[in-house]
Amino acid sequence: MQGRRLCRYRRWRRYDRHLGAPSLRDPDGRTDAAGEDVTISYDSATSTVNITPQGAGAVQPIANYISAFTLQYFDQNGIATAVGANVLKIKITMTGTTTLANPQTKKTFGQTVTSDVQIATR
Repeated sequence: MQGRRLCRYRRWRRYDRHLGAPSLRDPDGRTDAAGEDVTISYDSATSTVNITPQGAGAVQPIANYISAFTLQYFDQNGIATAVGANVLKIKITMTGTTTLANPQTKKTFGQTVTSDVQIATR
């Protein structure tokens, strides 16, 4: 999956509102302006999730030490779909794992998080 585009997401404003800072990453407050579309990708070679603004942006890592990353796409009825135009919800599942083993147990620690993202523009 290295270098493969996994999804595009246009709603910075909605994302930042969740964090309590609606203009932190979107100073113009518009979601239809240049640079609003982004590509989220997983680089398995570096175990990194990256975000790339469309057009003029450089790849920016947003999560490191990711051992698993999946996106599942669902239509209006909650049924899995591979048709981009029908996607209304994306389920994101990501697992992060420590790089060093616990000295006592000799095991690494991992945590899996899952979130559903509703596509507001459809």
